[in-house]
Amino acid sequence: MSRCLPMSGYWPTPTPIRRFHLPDLPRRRSTNEAQGAPAEPPAEPLAFAVSQGYTFGHHDPTSKRRMAARSVDGVQGKARFTMRFLLSICVLTGLTFGQTYEVKDRHGIPVVKLSSVKLFRHSDYLKEDFPAFEAAITNVSGQDLHPVPINVTIHLKNGTTTEFLLTAEGVCSECDFRNDATFNATHAFLKPWPYTPETFESIEFSLSNSFLSPEDRRLLAEYQAKKDAELAKEKAEERQKVRAACALIYKNTANKTVGDLTVKEQQQVRDCQALNLYPPR
Repeated sequence: MSRCLPMSGYWPTPTPIRRFHLPDLPRRRSTNEAQGAPAEPPAEPLAFAVSQGYTFGHHDPTSKRRMAARSVDGVQGKARFTMRFLLSICVLTGLTFGQTYEVKDRHGIPVVKLSSVKLFRHSDYLKEDFPAFEAAITNVSGQDLHPVPINVTIHLKNGTTTEFLLTAEGVCSECDFRNDATFNATHAFLKPWPYTPETFESIEFSLSNSFLSPEDRRLLAEYQAKKDAELAKEKAEERQKVRAACALIYKNTANKTVGDLTVKEQQQVRDCQALNLYPPR
Protein backbone atom coordinates (compact mmCIF):
# COMPACT_ATOMS: atom_id res chain seq x y z
CA MET A 1 0.00 0.00 0.00
CA SER A 2 1.09 3.56 -0.64
CA ARG A 3 -0.02 6.88 0.80
CA CYS A 4 -1.66 9.21 -1.80
CA LEU A 5 0.07 12.56 -2.02
CA PRO A 6 -1.65 15.78 -3.23
CA MET A 7 -0.95 16.77 -6.82
CA SER A 8 1.50 19.68 -7.16
CA GLY A 9 2.18 19.77 -10.88
CA TYR A 10 3.85 16.32 -11.12
CA TRP A 11 3.16 12.68 -10.24
CA PRO A 12 5.04 11.57 -7.13
CA THR A 13 7.20 8.49 -7.22
CA PRO A 14 5.23 5.53 -5.81
CA THR A 15 6.42 4.46 -2.40
CA PRO A 16 6.94 0.80 -1.58
CA ILE A 17 3.92 -1.14 -0.37
CA ARG A 18 3.77 -1.32 3.39
CA ARG A 19 1.55 -3.49 5.50
CA PHE A 20 -0.48 -2.13 8.38
CA HIS A 21 -2.98 -3.44 10.85
CA LEU A 22 -6.43 -1.90 10.75
CA PRO A 23 -7.54 -1.11 14.30
CA ASP A 24 -10.94 -2.02 15.59
CA LEU A 25 -13.19 0.85 14.78
CA PRO A 26 -15.36 2.34 17.53
CA ARG A 27 -19.00 1.68 17.13
CA ARG A 28 -21.28 4.72 17.22
CA ARG A 29 -24.94 4.57 18.10
CA SER A 30 -27.13 5.79 15.28
CA THR A 31 -30.45 7.55 15.53
CA ASN A 32 -32.32 4.41 14.50
CA GLU A 33 -30.61 2.39 17.21
CA ALA A 34 -31.47 5.00 19.82
CA GLN A 35 -35.12 4.66 18.84
CA GLY A 36 -35.07 0.88 19.13
CA ALA A 37 -34.37 0.06 15.51
CA PRO A 38 -31.71 -2.49 14.55
CA ALA A 39 -28.21 -1.14 14.94
CA GLU A 40 -26.21 -0.19 11.87
CA PRO A 41 -23.29 -2.46 11.06
CA PRO A 42 -19.87 -1.10 12.05
CA ALA A 43 -17.86 0.78 9.50
CA GLU A 44 -15.84 -1.41 7.20
CA PRO A 45 -12.07 -1.35 7.75
CA LEU A 46 -11.58 -0.75 4.04
CA ALA A 47 -13.70 2.44 4.11
CA PHE A 48 -11.80 3.63 7.16
CA ALA A 49 -8.46 3.09 5.41
CA VAL A 50 -9.68 4.96 2.35
CA SER A 51 -10.92 7.86 4.50
CA GLN A 52 -7.45 8.04 6.07
CA GLY A 53 -5.81 8.45 2.68
CA TYR A 54 -4.67 4.87 1.98
CA THR A 55 -5.11 3.17 -1.37
CA PHE A 56 -5.16 -0.51 -2.21
CA GLY A 57 -4.02 -2.38 -5.22
CA HIS A 58 -7.44 -4.09 -5.42
CA HIS A 59 -10.66 -3.02 -3.79
CA ASP A 60 -14.31 -2.84 -4.73
CA PRO A 61 -15.67 -0.13 -7.11
CA THR A 62 -17.85 1.28 -4.33
CA SER A 63 -14.77 2.62 -2.53
CA LYS A 64 -13.53 4.22 -5.74
CA ARG A 65 -16.83 5.98 -6.29
CA ARG A 66 -16.85 7.12 -2.66
CA MET A 67 -13.34 8.56 -2.98
CA ALA A 68 -14.22 10.26 -6.27
CA ALA A 69 -17.33 11.81 -4.74
CA ARG A 70 -15.33 12.98 -1.74
CA SER A 71 -12.67 14.53 -4.02
CA VAL A 72 -15.30 16.30 -6.13
CA ASP A 73 -16.98 17.67 -3.02
CA GLY A 74 -13.63 18.93 -1.74
CA VAL A 75 -12.79 20.65 -5.02
CA GLN A 76 -16.23 22.24 -5.21
CA GLY A 77 -15.93 23.45 -1.62
CA LYS A 78 -12.53 25.00 -2.32
CA ALA A 79 -13.88 26.58 -5.50
CA ARG A 80 -16.83 28.08 -3.63
CA PHE A 81 -14.49 29.43 -0.95
CA THR A 82 -12.17 30.89 -3.60
CA MET A 83 -15.07 32.54 -5.44
CA ARG A 84 -16.40 34.03 -2.19
CA PHE A 85 -12.90 35.33 -1.40
CA LEU A 86 -12.47 36.88 -4.84
CA LEU A 87 -15.95 38.36 -4.70
CA SER A 88 -15.19 39.97 -1.35
CA ILE A 89 -12.00 41.46 -2.79
CA CYS A 90 -13.87 42.83 -5.81
CA VAL A 91 -16.52 44.39 -3.60
CA LEU A 92 -13.88 45.95 -1.34
CA THR A 93 -11.99 47.30 -4.34
CA GLY A 94 -15.15 48.71 -5.88
CA LEU A 95 -16.10 50.48 -2.69
CA THR A 96 -12.66 51.82 -1.89
CA PHE A 97 -11.13 52.60 -5.28
CA GLY A 98 -12.01 52.87 -8.94
CA GLN A 99 -13.39 56.42 -8.99
CA THR A 100 -13.19 58.50 -12.16
CA TYR A 101 -12.09 62.15 -12.13
CA GLU A 102 -12.14 64.78 -14.85
CA VAL A 103 -9.34 67.36 -14.75
CA LYS A 104 -10.40 70.65 -16.36
CA ASP A 105 -8.44 73.66 -17.48
CA ARG A 106 -8.92 77.19 -16.16
CA HIS A 107 -11.84 77.62 -18.56
CA GLY A 108 -13.74 74.62 -17.19
CA ILE A 109 -13.07 72.40 -20.23
CA PRO A 110 -12.06 68.75 -19.55
CA VAL A 111 -8.52 67.95 -20.63
CA VAL A 112 -7.79 64.51 -19.16
CA LYS A 113 -9.76 61.84 -17.32
CA LEU A 114 -8.37 59.68 -14.51
CA SER A 115 -9.97 56.28 -14.07
CA SER A 116 -9.26 53.17 -11.99
CA VAL A 117 -7.70 55.38 -9.32
CA LYS A 118 -6.05 53.35 -6.56
CA LEU A 119 -4.44 54.83 -3.48
CA PHE A 120 -3.31 51.75 -1.56
CA ARG A 121 -1.74 48.37 -2.11
CA HIS A 122 -1.79 45.45 0.29
CA SER A 123 1.44 43.82 1.36
CA ASP A 124 1.35 40.25 2.65
CA TYR A 125 4.88 40.77 3.96
CA LEU A 126 4.08 43.97 5.88
CA LYS A 127 0.58 42.74 6.75
CA GLU A 128 -0.88 46.16 5.97
CA ASP A 129 -2.23 48.45 3.27
CA PHE A 130 0.46 50.94 2.28
CA PRO A 131 0.07 54.06 0.08
CA ALA A 132 0.76 53.48 -3.61
CA PHE A 133 -0.90 55.64 -6.26
CA GLU A 134 -2.02 54.22 -9.58
CA ALA A 135 -4.38 55.57 -12.25
CA ALA A 136 -5.16 55.40 -15.96
CA ILE A 137 -5.00 58.89 -17.55
CA THR A 138 -6.89 59.39 -20.83
CA ASN A 139 -6.64 62.40 -23.15
CA VAL A 140 -10.20 63.70 -23.62
CA SER A 141 -9.31 67.16 -24.95
CA GLY A 142 -9.99 66.25 -28.57
CA GLN A 143 -6.43 67.14 -29.62
CA ASP A 144 -2.90 65.84 -29.25
CA LEU A 145 -1.18 67.32 -26.22
CA HIS A 146 2.32 67.94 -25.05
CA PRO A 147 3.18 66.08 -21.80
CA VAL A 148 0.50 66.99 -19.25
CA PRO A 149 1.67 67.80 -15.68
CA ILE A 150 -1.02 67.03 -13.07
CA ASN A 151 -0.90 68.19 -9.47
CA VAL A 152 -2.23 65.61 -7.01
CA THR A 153 -3.32 66.82 -3.57
CA ILE A 154 -4.31 64.34 -0.87
CA HIS A 155 -6.26 65.80 2.04
CA LEU A 156 -5.90 64.18 5.44
CA LYS A 157 -8.42 64.14 8.26
CA ASN A 158 -6.21 66.32 10.44
CA GLY A 159 -6.37 69.17 7.89
CA THR A 160 -2.90 68.67 6.37
CA THR A 161 -2.19 67.77 2.75
CA THR A 162 0.26 65.69 0.75
CA GLU A 163 1.14 66.76 -2.79
CA PHE A 164 3.02 65.17 -5.67
CA LEU A 165 3.25 65.64 -9.45
CA LEU A 166 2.24 63.28 -12.24
CA THR A 167 3.15 63.70 -15.92
CA ALA A 168 0.99 62.07 -18.60
CA GLU A 169 2.94 61.70 -21.82
CA GLY A 170 3.07 59.74 -25.05
CA VAL A 171 5.06 56.64 -25.88
CA CYS A 172 8.22 58.59 -25.08
CA SER A 173 9.08 61.56 -22.92
CA GLU A 174 9.34 63.83 -25.97
CA CYS A 175 6.26 62.47 -27.76
CA ASP A 176 2.84 64.07 -27.84
CA PHE A 177 0.05 62.64 -25.71
CA ARG A 178 -2.28 61.51 -28.50
CA ASN A 179 -6.01 62.17 -28.42
CA ASP A 180 -7.97 59.33 -26.73
CA ALA A 181 -4.68 57.68 -25.71
CA THR A 182 -4.31 56.29 -22.19
CA PHE A 183 -1.24 56.62 -19.98
CA ASN A 184 -0.80 54.43 -16.89
CA ALA A 185 0.62 56.59 -14.10
CA THR A 186 2.10 55.33 -10.83
CA HIS A 187 3.70 56.98 -7.82
CA ALA A 188 5.44 55.29 -4.90
CA PHE A 189 6.02 56.61 -1.39
CA LEU A 190 8.67 56.08 1.26
CA LYS A 191 8.25 55.62 4.97
CA PRO A 192 7.01 57.25 7.06
CA TRP A 193 3.83 56.88 5.02
CA PRO A 194 2.37 60.30 4.10
CA TYR A 195 -1.15 58.89 4.49
CA THR A 196 -2.86 55.69 5.55
CA PRO A 197 -6.37 54.27 5.20
CA GLU A 198 -7.11 55.70 8.64
CA THR A 199 -5.85 59.24 7.92
CA PHE A 200 -6.97 59.61 4.28
CA GLU A 201 -9.96 61.89 3.64
CA SER A 202 -10.09 62.98 -0.04
CA ILE A 203 -8.04 63.51 -3.20
CA GLU A 204 -7.93 66.39 -5.68
CA PHE A 205 -6.42 66.80 -9.16
CA SER A 206 -5.51 69.98 -11.03
CA LEU A 207 -3.43 71.01 -14.02
CA SER A 208 -0.11 72.75 -13.45
CA ASN A 209 -0.16 76.51 -13.96
CA SER A 210 2.57 76.20 -16.59
CA PHE A 211 0.45 73.89 -18.76
CA LEU A 212 -1.35 75.41 -21.75
CA SER A 213 -4.53 73.56 -22.66
CA PRO A 214 -5.92 73.55 -26.21
CA GLU A 215 -8.33 76.31 -25.19
CA ASP A 216 -5.45 78.33 -23.75
CA ARG A 217 -3.54 77.94 -26.99
CA ARG A 218 -6.57 78.94 -29.06
CA LEU A 219 -7.17 82.06 -26.99
CA LEU A 220 -3.47 82.88 -27.03
CA ALA A 221 -3.39 82.53 -30.82
CA GLU A 222 -6.42 84.80 -31.14
CA TYR A 223 -4.82 87.38 -28.85
CA GLN A 224 -1.54 87.23 -30.75
CA ALA A 225 -3.33 87.57 -34.09
CA LYS A 226 -5.21 90.59 -32.77
CA LYS A 227 -2.00 92.20 -31.53
CA ASP A 228 -0.26 91.50 -34.83
CA ALA A 229 -3.17 93.06 -36.73
CA GLU A 230 -3.08 96.15 -34.52
CA LEU A 231 0.68 96.43 -34.95
CA ALA A 232 0.40 96.04 -38.72
CA LYS A 233 -2.30 98.73 -38.78
CA GLU A 234 -0.12 101.09 -36.77
CA LYS A 235 2.82 100.47 -39.07
CA ALA A 236 0.63 101.10 -42.15
CA GLU A 237 -0.68 104.34 -40.69
CA GLU A 238 2.84 105.44 -39.79
CA ARG A 239 4.13 104.65 -43.27
CA GLN A 240 1.22 106.54 -44.77
CA LYS A 241 2.15 109.55 -42.70
CA VAL A 242 5.79 109.30 -43.76
CA ARG A 243 4.76 108.89 -47.40
CA ALA A 244 2.58 112.03 -47.18
CA ALA A 245 5.41 113.97 -45.51
CA CYS A 246 7.92 112.92 -48.18
CA ALA A 247 5.46 113.86 -50.92
CA LEU A 248 5.17 117.34 -49.38
CA ILE A 249 8.97 117.68 -49.10
CA TYR A 250 9.37 116.66 -52.71
CA LYS A 251 6.78 119.23 -53.74
CA ASN A 252 8.60 122.00 -51.84
CA THR A 253 12.13 121.10 -52.95
CA ALA A 254 11.83 119.58 -56.39
CA ASN A 255 12.27 122.90 -58.23
CA LYS A 256 15.08 124.17 -56.01
CA THR A 257 18.77 123.76 -56.43
CA VAL A 258 20.82 122.12 -53.70
CA GLY A 259 22.29 125.49 -52.75
CA ASP A 260 18.82 126.93 -52.25
CA LEU A 261 17.81 124.20 -49.76
CA THR A 262 18.01 124.86 -46.08
CA VAL A 263 19.87 122.47 -43.79
CA LYS A 264 16.56 121.06 -42.55
CA GLU A 265 15.25 120.55 -46.07
CA GLN A 266 18.47 118.78 -47.08
CA GLN A 267 18.11 116.41 -44.10
CA GLN A 268 14.46 115.72 -44.96
CA VAL A 269 15.39 114.96 -48.56
CA ARG A 270 18.07 112.48 -47.44
CA ASP A 271 15.61 110.73 -45.07
CA CYS A 272 13.00 110.35 -47.79
CA GLN A 273 15.59 109.08 -50.24
CA ALA A 274 16.65 106.44 -47.67
CA LEU A 275 13.01 105.29 -47.51
CA ASN A 276 12.83 105.23 -51.29
CA LEU A 277 10.10 107.86 -51.11
CA TYR A 278 11.91 110.69 -52.87
CA PRO A 279 10.51 111.13 -55.39
CA PRO A 280 7.21 109.61 -54.14
CA ARG A 281 6.11 106.24 -55.53
